[in-house]
Amino acid sequence: MQTNRTSLLDEVLLPGNDLTLYRFSNADGKEWALPVDNLAVSLNLYQPSGAKGKLLKRFLPALHRLRPVQRVLHISKSGCSLHPAIYRCITEAFPHATNLSIALFGGTPCVHQKITMQISCGNRLLGYCKVTDNAEIGRLFAQEAEMLANLHGNAIEGVPQPLMVKHNLGGKLHLFIQSTVKTSRSKVLHSWTPLHQQFLSELAEHTRRELRFEDTDYAETLRSLRSHIDWLPDVPELRATTLQALDIVEKRFIGGKVTWSAFHADFTPWNMFEEQGNLFVFDWEYARATYPPMLDRYHFFTQTSIYERHLNAPAIIAHIESGNEPWIQPDTYILYLLDMISRFTVREGKRVEGDCSQSFEVWGTLLKHFVK
Repeated sequence: MQTNRTSLLDEVLLPGNDLTLYRFSNADGKEWALPVDNLAVSLNLYQPSGAKGKLLKRFLPALHRLRPVQRVLHISKSGCSLHPAIYRCITEAFPHATNLSIALFGGTPCVHQKITMQISCGNRLLGYCKVTDNAEIGRLFAQEAEMLANLHGNAIEGVPQPLMVKHNLGGKLHLFIQSTVKTSRSKVLHSWTPLHQQFLSELAEHTRRELRFEDTDYAETLRSLRSHIDWLPDVPELRATTLQALDIVEKRFIGGKVTWSAFHADFTPWNMFEEQGNLFVFDWEYARATYPPMLDRYHFFTQTSIYERHLNAPAIIAHIESGNEPWIQPDTYILYLLDMISRFTVREGKRVEGDCSQSFEVWGTLLKHFVK
């Protein structure tokens, strides 16, 4: 692991001696900064998928003071201070907590980068704070807070309470603080379970609305994709297949009414955990209110296939055709794939690269398969 100081993390961690942190990064340039004096609890923020990362998380609390271990893992130890405006917000959000401990994940280095801070008091996790210097992501923080408030208003359990949204801290930073019920006993579920099905079924039931297709958030997503079709990356046949799929879906729904519901938009193992037999789902910043129900299951399946099972598009198709996923409906998969292609086309602009470029190749191949 090589240390890679991201500019955003260094905007939040300022010179000083209030905090003593270990900093380390992985091969993708993602960086963590964890307090030395509360390492075991802080490592709850670190969710590795590789074997080396899992070993680090398991053994680092016992071995972190050994200099050879620090050298091998390229872990640096440094003193710093948290940005004072951010610290004030955190103490305001948790006024009764003392001796707060804050662990930081620097996020994926990109134009949409955001920092996630895990806030704890002793062994108790209190909540999470997200920080960005990107105004667009700042608007998403406000959108997420509104969505969470609406979910609680609709009696949806297992989602965070929004505690605070602030903009232009220090002139450019945006912040969102939310609660959590996570503990050291929480489990990340990497396979689909009845808990996932129950959560999505309740989400669909409690947030469903009947309205004209043209008035739905999903219809707006399709209109946005069509208007930005020239932004699609240069993936073979992607543009023609996408236009064909748009024609199919619009012909199916335009002029009619639908009963649709809330959509999380990133329903993956790394955005949820199981705690005492219940599923807790966070990171709702890309959520929408009126989408076809159960698309989140298609996202869970596709993203775990790509990033955890490391399958390419032909392997995913072979897995589906083998009968292992009898719940998959081609028409619904097309709806999901158009959402992904639209969202990332608009989000990335004309700068699609890296993992995102590989994802477009997978989505394009899957879309062509189901549109045929």
